[in-house]
Amino acid sequence: MDLQRELIYEDRKRIEEFSVDDMSSINYLLYEDWLPTLTDLQPTESGYLQRTLKAFNDAYYICTLILMHKTNEDFLSYAYKRCSIPSIVFPMAYFYISKIREKGRYLSRLQKTIKTAIYEKGWSDNFETIQSLIEKTSENFIPLSVFIPRTITSEILDSIKWYKVTGSYKKEDTLKILKYVAKNQTEWEIMVDAIKNAAKEYEDEYNRDLDYVDDLGNWCKDRPLCMKSFYSFCDEIRNQYDNYRMPVMSIEQNEEVRILSEEDNILDQGTKVGRPKAKPFREFIMRGTPDCFMQILSEMMNGKTGIDAARIICACKGHWIQEPQIKSVIDEFPSVKKTSFTNAFKDNKFPDEELASIRAEIEEKIEQINPHNNA
Repeated sequence: MDLQRELIYEDRKRIEEFSVDDMSSINYLLYEDWLPTLTDLQPTESGYLQRTLKAFNDAYYICTLILMHKTNEDFLSYAYKRCSIPSIVFPMAYFYISKIREKGRYLSRLQKTIKTAIYEKGWSDNFETIQSLIEKTSENFIPLSVFIPRTITSEILDSIKWYKVTGSYKKEDTLKILKYVAKNQTEWEIMVDAIKNAAKEYEDEYNRDLDYVDDLGNWCKDRPLCMKSFYSFCDEIRNQYDNYRMPVMSIEQNEEVRILSEEDNILDQGTKVGRPKAKPFREFIMRGTPDCFMQILSEMMNGKTGIDAARIICACKGHWIQEPQIKSVIDEFPSVKKTSFTNAFKDNKFPDEELASIRAEIEEKIEQINPHNNA
């Protein structure tokens, strides 16, 4: 399986994007105290900054790659072939994983695997120096959400060489890519559509000119390529994300880690805790909002699941409600589906005119119920 890097990680273009100038950041210590000491990086040679930026990007990419897959596939070997200076990048990946507080048994085993690979490759010197930095930063942790795979968009998918990625549009390879990369139903659907469209373009190109001259100088015609079975396969699996989803690090899990890291800083290392309880949705209603607002909102949210629900909540933000917690919305409106709502709500790419139209509809309903207390 050739999983193109662009599908899961977007390289950062400037070294500052890794917070190397923030003295409270662990990347600052890597940048200032560790990387300049490594002969493999050639600190005194021209292009050092570019090599350093590449090392940071490769380390983040490898962490994202291996954290996505709790499988037996050898992603370390795969990653080794795709990073610039493995003798530096692998110790960096080990460092980052050691800084994830909620890593559990899987990541602990993975750390041992990386450490073994480092010693087998003869990079023990770099590992020993990174180990000392780990001890120096024993109180510093990073959220697992740092390594969330990038959000899939149709623009990204248009740039992917699907013929190569899917092994010439093989169904089993196509399904494997979808299972590994798509994090939710929406991403699954746009990936299936992109692959199907690319297959159609490939078929059209292939069949455009089938005439050729054989070794004897005779005009011949190749047999036309027909990919109807592949298109049927795409149509069949398009709405079946739940049937094929992999046991990977999901957006929901990442969101849980982010909230634990950012909202509950008093946690001691190793303490097992549950996710903080969400406030009731009604506590996010702004002062002065008419009493009939919740009745109107409940009617509008009835039956809404993902994007449509997110559009309504986004329209209400700042007018009748403060920005609510995801779980508060889900607890209040039973039809809302967590994954599809979360993605749409966080992206909030709804056109202003759509949101304005929803607000106008709500204001009209408020006026009809309570004409003297319009918000």
